[in-house]
Amino acid sequence: MFLSLPPIAGYYELVFNTNNGHAIQEVKYSDLEKILIYQLPTNPFFNNLSGQLQILTLITPWNTEGADATKKPAFHRSKYVPIIMDLRNVKAIVGLVKTRGRWGIIDRGTGVAATVFIEDEDMEEDDI
Repeated sequence: MFLSLPPIAGYYELVFNTNNGHAIQEVKYSDLEKILIYQLPTNPFFNNLSGQLQILTLITPWNTEGADATKKPAFHRSKYVPIIMDLRNVKAIVGLVKTRGRWGIIDRGTGVAATVFIEDEDMEEDDI
């Protein structure tokens, strides 16, 4: 099953582990295109994810030249190729404002609220 969405701008976080064991966290921005919900088949190939419900998202990342809109002005310069990622990486919705022929990103989510995903033991399949 998938949910088609109207255009939504969001930010997501990626964490990279370096060769010396340090983690680098980066804030990235994108269009949130679709949410994909599916049950993985029971198969040893999927290891601990076997038989589990997965919620993924199709996003189109933006080229912001590495700018973090929570720290300094950031602009949506172009888009990259769409990718699929775990929905838990999406942290918040952001705003866009057109100024001087380009799109400025308004990100006021840091320190205000955080998206949290919890597993609901009582949730029925019909609730999805």
